[in-house]
Amino acid sequence: MGIMYGSHLGLEDIPEVVIVRPGHHRNIAAAESNELLNHNAIKMNDFERTDSEDDILEDYDGSDCEINLRCLRKRTVIEKCLFVFLVIMFIIIIALIIALATKKTTEGIKICQTQDCIESASSILQSMNLSTDPCKDFYQYACGRWMQNTPIPPGYQDWDRLQELAYTNLYQLRTLLEEKMTDESGMKAKKFYKSCMSESRQKREETLHDFHQLIYNISKDENNWDFGAVLEQIHKLNSWPIFKLVIGPDERNAKKNIIKIEFGEMGYPFGTSQETMVTTSRPDTSTSASNTTTLSTMTAYVPYTGTYYLKWNESQISNKYMEETSQILKVFWNVSDTDSVNLCKKLMNLEKSIGKARGSLDHVHNRSHVYNVMTVNTLQSKCAMLNWDLYLNAVTMDATGVVTKLNDELVVLHEDSLMRLCHTIIDYQKDSSKRRILRYYLIISYVRNIMPYFDIRTFKDIEPDEEIALEGEHWRRCVYYTNKALGFVTGAAYVHATSGIDSVRKVKELIKDVKLAFKDYLLRKVWITPETKQEAGYKIDEMLDKISYPDFILDGNFLTNLYKSFFVGDDWFNNVKQWQIFQVTSMVSTLSHPPDRKSWINPPVTVESDYSPVRNDIMFPIAMLHLPFYTQHGSQAFNFGAMGAVIGHEITHAFDILGRQYDGRGQLKDWWDQRTAHDFKITTDCMRDQYDRYKIQGLPVNGLQTLDENIADNGGLRASNIMFCSKWTYSGLVSHLIEDTHSPGPIRVKGSISNSDSFAEAFQCPFISDYSPQTKCQVW
Repeated sequence: MGIMYGSHLGLEDIPEVVIVRPGHHRNIAAAESNELLNHNAIKMNDFERTDSEDDILEDYDGSDCEINLRCLRKRTVIEKCLFVFLVIMFIIIIALIIALATKKTTEGIKICQTQDCIESASSILQSMNLSTDPCKDFYQYACGRWMQNTPIPPGYQDWDRLQELAYTNLYQLRTLLEEKMTDESGMKAKKFYKSCMSESRQKREETLHDFHQLIYNISKDENNWDFGAVLEQIHKLNSWPIFKLVIGPDERNAKKNIIKIEFGEMGYPFGTSQETMVTTSRPDTSTSASNTTTLSTMTAYVPYTGTYYLKWNESQISNKYMEETSQILKVFWNVSDTDSVNLCKKLMNLEKSIGKARGSLDHVHNRSHVYNVMTVNTLQSKCAMLNWDLYLNAVTMDATGVVTKLNDELVVLHEDSLMRLCHTIIDYQKDSSKRRILRYYLIISYVRNIMPYFDIRTFKDIEPDEEIALEGEHWRRCVYYTNKALGFVTGAAYVHATSGIDSVRKVKELIKDVKLAFKDYLLRKVWITPETKQEAGYKIDEMLDKISYPDFILDGNFLTNLYKSFFVGDDWFNNVKQWQIFQVTSMVSTLSHPPDRKSWINPPVTVESDYSPVRNDIMFPIAMLHLPFYTQHGSQAFNFGAMGAVIGHEITHAFDILGRQYDGRGQLKDWWDQRTAHDFKITTDCMRDQYDRYKIQGLPVNGLQTLDENIADNGGLRASNIMFCSKWTYSGLVSHLIEDTHSPGPIRVKGSISNSDSFAEAFQCPFISDYSPQTKCQVW
């Protein structure tokens, strides 16, 4: 089935033609060309041809001036000219009507019949359940058949259209890694992938030996060890217990990069409040293995919003922590059952103390409040848990060649939380028995971080079928990590294997149109003052578009030099270790260079759009430029409805609660006047309360945690439209509701569409219905 596009001038669009006869007044609607001569129309008599003008004049008695030459002679020059003009116009109108009718007959309705149009139409129709009333449940109307016919694959707790596309792209990369990629950097990616595929149950003892050796190298003596030295080694392996070091643009001075100290990774969400995201015990692998931990839940009252949000059951977290940590102690330290229980309890107490110190990291609502610039010397005086200058030089100097001095500036994020953490660590350093627990904590944090890169059967005796159910196919994990480690190499191979040049040009035009639409809509907001509108317009104009892929990835020599220090061999354990070192080294090396707003962060084969407030850029990798989001040779209407909504979503992030705190150059700056900021809060409070009222499978949605993404969804919909078809296991849904900043797919659809007047009009919904409530919240 094709997709209709364009429009034709229907006969109902032709202006009404009026002919006035003296003594009579009649309106004649020109609906079809032959209607001008139907029985209701004015008929003009035919004149018989005569040889003499007198024969014509004999019928004229002057009492009724019919249309004849004598009557015409009695008219003034102006009247004669008007008459001729009317006759000519009448003839032109008749000709136009005939031409339009002919055009309609010969051309008919234009239908896009390209393969892309057919595939995109099929993509939509195969997902829809047309038997559902869209005004009662538009999500079922749009996604019902997709949900019914799409199983969740092994290794996933949730599944959606994004992951479908990502899976397809990973399969393509698998073929390229196994059959193509013959240049130097391509062979490095191929070797990395092959070493992962070779890692198996048969190599368990070899892998465990490598783990033991690395643990020994990190800290040989549990009685005589230095906290700072051990922490340095673990951090240089890209594992971040206690705190994390990040190099990035100084958010108050966009001309330089700066060191930022923020809270580290936590294996379990002890002590964190419900306004914060929780880091799971597995890395964010999206299309790789998901954390299959199933925990029961409870609700917690949050005074800030006056509502109840979902949270993990504390006792269940404790039991799961004990189980996993005990397993690690037995596998890597050969600890007895009794000793492991006692040790786990002490480790859990430290983990809880760290979580309590961390508290609520409310960085979204007031970034300026948590962004603290200070000298290394000042940090040392406030937090003496280690020698900061020695630590910083150990981590950064090899990559930068620059010595960090005590008067150098850095950024401390969430200073109050970090100071509480410092007191906890200092307390553990003073007591010899607690020092032992602190050492175990650091090393176990590293082990827990790196375990997901390996076959689960390396650490646990389970059957192959059970492993696939937990983590999915082995090849998928290997392709995923290869793409993460050498993303510009795999991206180049993907670009060569697909056609993307026309897509880049078309997406650029799409972005331009959506930006103009958003800017026009924003500038018409009555609650924004003229001064703030001017700055907002400037921010949109300054926004950088990063589409498809960076050109440099097609330069083989560039890629060879880029990954020159990334050593890849035949052993998977060593390759993972080298990759982690390479990531930290690459990040740290940027400290000696000014920020580059044009740089790419995500690999091109990543199904994930992005907005960066510190760069003020929007990014749409080539991996996204496929169905169900984009069609290269299909209808542009489809692209506006799918990819256009994604574009609108990312643009809106520039003006959500976090994004609005940055100006057009990515600097942290309060450029909103008080009145506009006040009115903005009113609109966002409305949206927060709206999503707080939603439930899915009886579980509450966190309207505060998901607020920025909900604002972006609504802003994206106002420019176009997209359906977030998705499904979960029950435990996957619980994890999503507690940890994710996005509302679940059905709520994303219902929330944004419920705020749209156009939706209710298009589907002729009743004045008040499930998807057309009386109260509608609009931020942008």
